[in-house]
Amino acid sequence: MIVELDGCQSDPFSATIDVIEPISAPFINCFATQNEVIFDWTPPAGFTGYSFAVTPAIYSGVQAGNMYTVSGVPVNTDVTLEVTFIMSGPCGNLVSSTQCRTQNCVAPTVTLTSPVDSLCLPEESGLINLIATTSATGGTRFFSGPGISDPTSPVFDPVAAGPGEHIILYRHTDQDGCVSNPAARVTIYIFDTPSSLFEAVPNNICITDAVNVRYLGDDGMGLGTLNYNFGGGTATGAGVGPFPVSYSSPGTKTISLFVERDGCASVPLTQTVTIDEELDDVVVTCVAQGLDFVEFGWNNDPNANGYSIVIDGGTPFTQTGNTYRVNGLMENQVVNIVVTSISPNACPDKTSAPVDCIARSCPPIVVTMDPVPDICLLPATAIIDLTAQVDNASVNQSLFTWSGPGIIAGTNMFNPLLAGAGSHNITVTFSEQGCSETGIGTIKVNRRPEASFTGDTRICVTENFVATVNGSSGPAITLDWTPNPVNSAGNTHQFSFATDGTFDVTLVVDSLGCPSLPFMESVIVEPELEVAPNDSIRCSEFLDNIEFNWGTINCADSYRVFVNNVLVNTINVTNYNVTGLMEGEIIDLRVEFVSDCECGDISISKECVARNCPPVQISLTVPQSEYCLEDVNGPIPVTLNSTGGNGTGVATWSGSPFVNNQGVLDAVAASVGTHIIEYTYVQDDCTFEESTTITIHPTPSMTVGQVTQPVCYNETTGSVDVSGTGGTGELNFLLDNQRINPGTLDVGGGNHTLQVVDEKGCKTEVNNFTITIPQEPIIDISGPLLVNTDTTVNYSIREDVFDNFTVDSIIWTINGTRYNCNLVDCDTIVQTFKEVGQYEFVVTVYYDGSCQVDARLTVKTQSIIITEVPNILTPEKTGNNILFVKTNDPTLTILSMKVYDRWGNLIYINDQQYVAKGNESIGWNGKFGSNDVIPGVYVYIIETVSLLNSSVPKTEFLTGDVTIIR
Repeated sequence: MIVELDGCQSDPFSATIDVIEPISAPFINCFATQNEVIFDWTPPAGFTGYSFAVTPAIYSGVQAGNMYTVSGVPVNTDVTLEVTFIMSGPCGNLVSSTQCRTQNCVAPTVTLTSPVDSLCLPEESGLINLIATTSATGGTRFFSGPGISDPTSPVFDPVAAGPGEHIILYRHTDQDGCVSNPAARVTIYIFDTPSSLFEAVPNNICITDAVNVRYLGDDGMGLGTLNYNFGGGTATGAGVGPFPVSYSSPGTKTISLFVERDGCASVPLTQTVTIDEELDDVVVTCVAQGLDFVEFGWNNDPNANGYSIVIDGGTPFTQTGNTYRVNGLMENQVVNIVVTSISPNACPDKTSAPVDCIARSCPPIVVTMDPVPDICLLPATAIIDLTAQVDNASVNQSLFTWSGPGIIAGTNMFNPLLAGAGSHNITVTFSEQGCSETGIGTIKVNRRPEASFTGDTRICVTENFVATVNGSSGPAITLDWTPNPVNSAGNTHQFSFATDGTFDVTLVVDSLGCPSLPFMESVIVEPELEVAPNDSIRCSEFLDNIEFNWGTINCADSYRVFVNNVLVNTINVTNYNVTGLMEGEIIDLRVEFVSDCECGDISISKECVARNCPPVQISLTVPQSEYCLEDVNGPIPVTLNSTGGNGTGVATWSGSPFVNNQGVLDAVAASVGTHIIEYTYVQDDCTFEESTTITIHPTPSMTVGQVTQPVCYNETTGSVDVSGTGGTGELNFLLDNQRINPGTLDVGGGNHTLQVVDEKGCKTEVNNFTITIPQEPIIDISGPLLVNTDTTVNYSIREDVFDNFTVDSIIWTINGTRYNCNLVDCDTIVQTFKEVGQYEFVVTVYYDGSCQVDARLTVKTQSIIITEVPNILTPEKTGNNILFVKTNDPTLTILSMKVYDRWGNLIYINDQQYVAKGNESIGWNGKFGSNDVIPGVYVYIIETVSLLNSSVPKTEFLTGDVTIIR
């Protein structure tokens, strides 16, 4: 707009007008039972509240979120609800209404549950299938509430519902038209996933500076928990920031952040920052001088972008080398230099201290480095302090400067690990009174040799182990063996072992005083094949055949059989029967044990005669042939049953080394394995043998891992890890005597037992453990159930209920509206009720990381107008003690206030109209004019008018007496 007056135009003025398109009033759904009508709707965007009108007006209802319930209605009665949606925009409020009739039949029952009770958007944005059940056998289903797009399908869309507490209703109409009573409901909480957005500025700093970190992702829903990782940096501060983060080393650093709120975790975001390294300090020296020149030198910094030089305060110039010579000088002329190394990064340049050098001739001197013994390069080789002399005399060592491989900059210390192996020339410079001279010394660092050898590490006890040394060439090489070899020739060394077993052969190589790390090989020395007396050939002689038997030995599992020096067979069993013999025929049986080890074959022989022996029958019996190791507790006897023979023979027991001469097996000493018990009876040169076996099986072992207890009261199981090894065959795992699979087991509450049994019945000891289900924290909301409007009240829960828990967060909702709070004061919520109605308080406590518990309380509000006038005044005790009107009626207006003494005299009047609420300081102060009235009783008449709940003013007189006390 431009205004023109008398030919002059004003400056243009403009204003922006937002034109808002009106929206339609929401549709109101309704469902009825025999005595109740339930209305619900989807709230429109931008609404700030509701007002309700019920027809017939004799009925009233209760609001809960986006639902309104009218109860106590007779059967077949129409009820109409008109809802006014109070809008914040310029288009005005929206009005919608609908009508429902109560039913005249018995409604079916329904249930509705959800697989989840809370979600995080947008990560968990998938559709959720709610579970609905009904007692009806037919009819139709109806679902309503935010996030329900198809009223016939129990599919909840979290994205469509958006963040907040959402109540979903399920009603079922049976085939007779009866609607479920009450409707089933489920509450789903949807939370916004917090943002991880942050900034770290600047992103390129010097190591002496700091990066400022600031959180940018606050969306107004509460800050949440900020989980920073500063990539090795040290933060001074926390929270939103900004706060500085400093680093102790240069390089590229990664800062990351993820945020947790209401059980929702954001996607981590990262930002990289570059930390630049400082340049070295610049140390300038006068390295050479003569009658007409001086030469300066300084430490070379490979990271510098050159050097800026100022001579005698002149104009700076740059160069890349670390020396500068000034020629054409007069004798004793002084030259001053300042050198600045130029930084290539965010760190500042480094400037030297001013250094003077005088042009003059210097006396000849000889600089000599003190000798250093040869050094062995080991991981723990110490750093060496170097010293030097001038003209073979000791001088102040601070006058020397050092350079060369391994020299730590700015010191006289030589680091062999930094220099490495080899001969290193070290330069030492002596400087004094502007004169300098240089000497060269040599330090020899010897590399540690490596030891290794090869050889056949499996030999017979009759052989030597031959070791061939690898890589032992070099100066002054010596070999240190453990044990010592019996023979050595060049790189070949022989070792002899008197017994079988496993032996370690170790070599250490020494070169010029540097020992190698020990190199070791284990040599397995195998025994010669040897037949014990009990394993020799035994024969059972008969008229036409002889049966030969022998025992097994280690390293042989096949046998070559010779009869009268003729090879007849190669077998892998320990018996051979020669048949078709004549009485008295002699058989010479030789058995060669074929070795599969390093030692060679051996043979044994036996000569037997075919003859007629007495009819001796032998049998051996044992209490049982198999035992479990855990059941073995003493000796096991073998029962001999023998018939025939004349008793003149000789009987012997043999077999297992744990069998005595009475045929008793010492089972405890024998332990696990199969043990042979043999009985031999010899009569008239006839040998009769019998054997039996007793097998002792190993006990399996069981490993029971950490027992994991349930955390929350509604978790019905804990877990335990169980595994087992050993035993015989398949292992059976028993939990409370019921077979299970090993691994991680889900176990219910109570006392339990675990045991492992193998297929032989051998079993571990019983392991007892207990799963304890936590108790449910019982929380109650305390506070008044009936409250007057415009009254502020507190509702709280007991803090001591959670003394044994860690509370993560506490969330309050009132009629579906969520209220945030700080964790330190979340046990109490302060509420002021502005409207008459019913309010449902829900408090949810999240604790111990993943647990939650709820409590509910229903509060009703009423509007009772209370108007009060004090009846005692003590003006001299308090400065504002007056006669006034106190009321919660915001429309009550005082038309006049009059005060009379006991004789009816008017001593005070105020006929200036004012609203009582908010003006409690207006009233009679106990004076008549400017004088105090005497103590006593005074009468007041106060005329008021009110417009509350009525368009017609209502006039009322407040009368009474007030006592003045002084």
